[in-house]
Amino acid sequence: MGEADGVILVDESGMVKQGDASVGVGSQYCGPMGKVANSQNGVYLGYVSRKGYSLVSSQLYVLEAWFAADHATQRQACGLSDDLVYHTKPVIALALVQAAVARDSLPFRWVAADALYSDSPAFRDGVAALDGKWYFTEIRESTLLWQTRPEVYLPTWKGRGRQPTRLKLRFPGDSPCSVKEALSRLPSTAWTRATIKEGSKGPIICDFAFLRVVEARVGLPGPDLWLVIRRNLDDPSVVKFYFSNAPSTVPLSELVRLRSHLIISERTQRCGKIDDCHDCLIAQFGRR
Repeated sequence: MGEADGVILVDESGMVKQGDASVGVGSQYCGPMGKVANSQNGVYLGYVSRKGYSLVSSQLYVLEAWFAADHATQRQACGLSDDLVYHTKPVIALALVQAAVARDSLPFRWVAADALYSDSPAFRDGVAALDGKWYFTEIRESTLLWQTRPEVYLPTWKGRGRQPTRLKLRFPGDSPCSVKEALSRLPSTAWTRATIKEGSKGPIICDFAFLRVVEARVGLPGPDLWLVIRRNLDDPSVVKFYFSNAPSTVPLSELVRLRSHLIISERTQRCGKIDDCHDCLIAQFGRR
């Protein structure tokens, strides 16, 4: 099933639980329920290529509240290791991706994830730091960027106080815009129509726009990225945005292919395999 340009799909899912005896259980968003519920959550890695798709690894997400002193008895009853510390879902996901690289048993080039993971620059930077790996992650419409890289400078030290170490924008009015604002500025010629995948009722077709942009990081220019915008044909108000660190020379058809794989991730979440994988990850930590 492995291919050199295979895709690792990062996502999370939950399982509703009764009571508070299950390891890591608590009030949190539960994907299958579509709302906050008393549940266990896990972070999952899927894999997809032209040959098929499957779940490949997972790790239980233990709520931060479980590491408080008032949960000590529950931690002990569930067999949690004393040296286990709290990790966010993006931290867990990056560790799973790094482990997949270290195993070197499943070739892949891409890592795809939703906005929960993309909101963490550390997650995206961690993927980008892996040799030959590119991310394709959904982002929120409020994400800030520049369409051209702004000029920055290091202020001159005036001989008093601490020497400046933080860059500043050369022109303070050169502020970034949101991806939603960038969308509003697009001319009609910027859109390309493409087929995402063949569906049961015919091909799924959307409009795409592809821009090279500079991500804004704490008010300063960050990495050069692809901004991919996908617009629904049936309802043009339905728009999704994505960042990718793929090089500027990547074929745009590859970026469309990555969007189709996110649909497969959603399908994998709905299939029974997620329950089997959930049972396996609970076994990593002990009591259900």
